[in-house]
Amino acid sequence: MEQRTMVVQRVRAWRERAGIGAAELARRAGLTRQALHRVETGAVEPGIHTALTLARELGTAVETLFELAPGETLAEPVGDAPAPGSRVRLARVGERTLALPLGAEDSFTWAADGVAGPPRPDGALPVTPTGDALALAARTVVVAGCDPSLRLLAAAVPGAAGRVLVRSLPSEEALRTVARGEAHGAAVHLWDTGTGSLNHAALDFALGPLGFSVHRLWTWTQGWMVAPGNPRGIRRAADLAGRGVRLANRPPGAGSRVLLDAWLAEAGVSPADVGGHDRLVASPAEVARAIRAGEADVGVGPQAVAAAHGLDFVPVQVEPVELVVPAAHARHPALAALLAAAASPALHAQLATLGGYDPAGAGQVTLVRPARRSA
Repeated sequence: MEQRTMVVQRVRAWRERAGIGAAELARRAGLTRQALHRVETGAVEPGIHTALTLARELGTAVETLFELAPGETLAEPVGDAPAPGSRVRLARVGERTLALPLGAEDSFTWAADGVAGPPRPDGALPVTPTGDALALAARTVVVAGCDPSLRLLAAAVPGAAGRVLVRSLPSEEALRTVARGEAHGAAVHLWDTGTGSLNHAALDFALGPLGFSVHRLWTWTQGWMVAPGNPRGIRRAADLAGRGVRLANRPPGAGSRVLLDAWLAEAGVSPADVGGHDRLVASPAEVARAIRAGEADVGVGPQAVAAAHGLDFVPVQVEPVELVVPAAHARHPALAALLAAAASPALHAQLATLGGYDPAGAGQVTLVRPARRSA
C-alpha cells in the first residue's frame, strides 16, 4: 500500500496569537519573508533547525507547531469511478487497496474512509484517508451479491472482529468480481436445474483455478412478485404468455433470471411471447419497485423483497444462497466473524421477521475445491 505523509503546520496561527508580524518572525528565525511564507502555507517542509528556531521564537514545542498526518493513499477504484471529492470506503483484498465509492444514499448511512482526489494517468486513485481508515481497510471483507439481507449480516459482525462491505451485484457478476480480485467472497444463488442445487459448474468455471470453498448462508423462497391482490392472476410461467402481462426482468447471470428462464422453458413459453422480457433492472428491489409503481405486473424475486414492498407473492421454489470464497482469503479473520454471525440466533431472529428465509445449517462448509495446477 503506497502512502504519503504530510506535515501539518500551525506556524501562522501561533504567530498571529503571539501578535508577531511575518516579517519580524522571519528576521528572528533567520529566514527571508518568502521562505517563512512557504512554510506557513505548507509549500515546503522545514528542516530540523528551522523548526526548532520557529518553536523557540514562538515559545512553544516543535510538536505543537508541526505534526505528521496521514497523506494520500493510492487505491484502485472499483465500480463507478468516484469523482474528485467523493467519499469512499477502502478495503484491502490481497495485495491491492480498493476504493469503493459511497453512493448518494449510502453517503448518509455509512462513515467514509476517505475522500477521493483526481485519478492519476495510470488509473490509480489518490485517497486522503480519515482516522484509522487504513488499519480498518486491512480488517475489511468485501462480499458481492444481490441478496438484500447481506446488509443485515454485515451489520451483525462485531466491529472488533472486522468489517464487512457489501457490493450489490448479480450472482455471476459477483463471481467474476471475486475472480478479478475485487472482493473476498460472492454470495450467490445459481440454480442448477439438472441437480436441483447450487450450480457447481458455474463456480468451477469462475474460480476453479484459484481453489475455493462454499459456505451455506441460508435458503430463501423465490417466486412471482405481483401487485396486491394479484390482479393478473399469475400463478405459473404459462400465465406470462400472450396476455399483455408486463414483466420486470433481471439481467443474464442473475440468479432470479436463471430461475425465470428455467420456468419458461419447462412451460414451453418462448421469451419472445413475454412482454417486458427485455426490460432489465439491477436488483430484486428494483423489480419490486417497478411492480409497486404500476410499471410492471410481475417479476421473479424472493418472498422477503415482495413483503418489504407491500406486494403479493406466489411461492415457486426454495433456493440455497451460499458464500463462495477463494482459498487465498479463507483465513481472513473477518470472514470467520461473518460466518459466525450467519449462524447466530440474533441474525436468525432478524431473518425470520423478513419471511421466506431458512438459516438451517448457516456457516457450514458445503463444498471445497482445491486450486488447479497449471499444466
